[in-house]
Amino acid sequence: MSADALLARCAHLHRQRDWAGLAACFAPAGALHCRDAHAVGPDAIARLLRAHAHDDALLVGEGARQAGGAVAATYGWASQPDHVAGELRLEPHGEHIGRLDVVLPAPQIPRTRTSVRAVLVAPGPAVLLFRCGDPGRPDAWWITPGGGREPGEDDRAALRRELAEEIGVALDPQGGCAWTRTHTFVFAGEAVRQHERYFLVPAPERLTRRPR
Repeated sequence: MSADALLARCAHLHRQRDWAGLAACFAPAGALHCRDAHAVGPDAIARLLRAHAHDDALLVGEGARQAGGAVAATYGWASQPDHVAGELRLEPHGEHIGRLDVVLPAPQIPRTRTSVRAVLVAPGPAVLLFRCGDPGRPDAWWITPGGGREPGEDDRAALRRELAEEIGVALDPQGGCAWTRTHTFVFAGEAVRQHERYFLVPAPERLTRRPR
């Protein structure tokens, strides 16, 4: 079972108040790590969510794939839908949860950010991706070039500037926006709700890795 499916199952079992079912989602050798002194052992997710639940319902955001088949997603409660309560990182083990990391910052309303990103396609075809990470965390993930739009910039101007800064070449998008999404995540302890706009950008030549 995929990590996304396991995470969705946890949310469903929580809504059903099925604490035994939540505990049974863990593999026999499963573990939970979180910043909560009362959450210890393979059935800790049930106790953790039950303690925070009351008559509330768990809300889990869109999962972001990570290395090894893991998935990370923000979570919160139906009583405060505008707040992010923390982040879950789930690693699958067959049909069960092998490990679940729970980050519990103070509940916060996410900072809103608009980002423009380039799907930079070179002959081959090849697509340029950057490997990035969060300071203080071991995980890394892949993103397309781009970044936040500054005040007064339109999408094209922001994307030209970002590409010039990140790859040293100012390129123009091909056509209009090809895809949009809104993604909520925790970075450096801050919750961010990012509105992303993706553009197709043809590269002038095949992409090659520059030696350092």
